[in-house]
Amino acid sequence: MPSGKVISDHQAICIERGAIPKFRRIAAMPNLNKIAKDWAEENNATFIPLGLKHELVTAAAVKVAYDIAEKHGYPEEVWSAISTGVLQRSLQIAWPDAKFNAVAVSRNIKTGELGKAKVWSHPKAFASDVNPKYAPPFPSAMNYDAKAWEFMVKHGNPGAWFWNVGGQPYPESEDIKEKINSQREWGEVLEMDK
Repeated sequence: MPSGKVISDHQAICIERGAIPKFRRIAAMPNLNKIAKDWAEENNATFIPLGLKHELVTAAAVKVAYDIAEKHGYPEEVWSAISTGVLQRSLQIAWPDAKFNAVAVSRNIKTGELGKAKVWSHPKAFASDVNPKYAPPFPSAMNYDAKAWEFMVKHGNPGAWFWNVGGQPYPESEDIKEKINSQREWGEVLEMDK
């Protein structure tokens, strides 16, 4: 997990559910992906890349999206948040005739990740929540999907579809974020302090 002054709600939930984090100070997520892949190889573990970039995940997402369209009709316009692009590319395979919009919320999009979507870039930092006036009328991660909702409200056409990945995460313990020391210096490797 990337180190920081305070762990995120997502990190807190993973720890509460049994994850044993190994915090690293990184310049960018690809660096952390490499660290995790190397650790998995050295420890005979399975590496799951950022964004679940795997052909079976893509196939499953395409099947779900295709089944939704078969039941409810095919969309003309689709909006979602984008990070690694796995979801966007999967939806584009399932709904090839739709116009896609991807709101980048966490990093610069690399060649091949976007597919045919028009990319919009949210100005707030990844950990920052969307302005409450743009909160979706359903459970949504306020620093992720809700940012795409904001752009759809501002720029989308009537009848556009919105793909919401998940709700806002809340750790069970209110003080877990204060108990976990995730701060690391460059190159520092420490086991998690509890």
